[in-house]
Amino acid sequence: MQELLKAIQSVLQVGIGRGFVVEGRNDDKYVVTASHCLMNLPPAHPNSYAEERIYPAVGPLGTSEPKIWTECLFVDPVSDIAVLGKPDTQSLSDECEAYEEFMEQTTALPFRRPVQERRRRLAACS
Repeated sequence: MQELLKAIQSVLQVGIGRGFVVEGRNDDKYVVTASHCLMNLPPAHPNSYAEERIYPAVGPLGTSEPKIWTECLFVDPVSDIAVLGKPDTQSLSDECEAYEEFMEQTTALPFRRPVQERRRRLAACS
């Protein structure tokens, strides 16, 4: 039952839809959502400006207008998935700080290593 409550606490509002929080390797938190929840897709160009990848669209569930700014780090419109992270710390320092404060209050969904990797690690120990 506690795991279900933790999972519910990781769900956020992203634009008109929902997303959930996951934790990366360096304790950074990211939002995974459907790409159609973004207002528009960032340009498909490696040298796009950070401002073109920023979305002020994340907040707690039930928020009428989510205002936490995020940067789109990955999007695949065919698979309908997007990964959002904290904005640039230099050009958007206030927004980055607000993102970090908000994420401190959220719970990340726990992930486990893939089964094959766990089996390899167990085999290496024997």
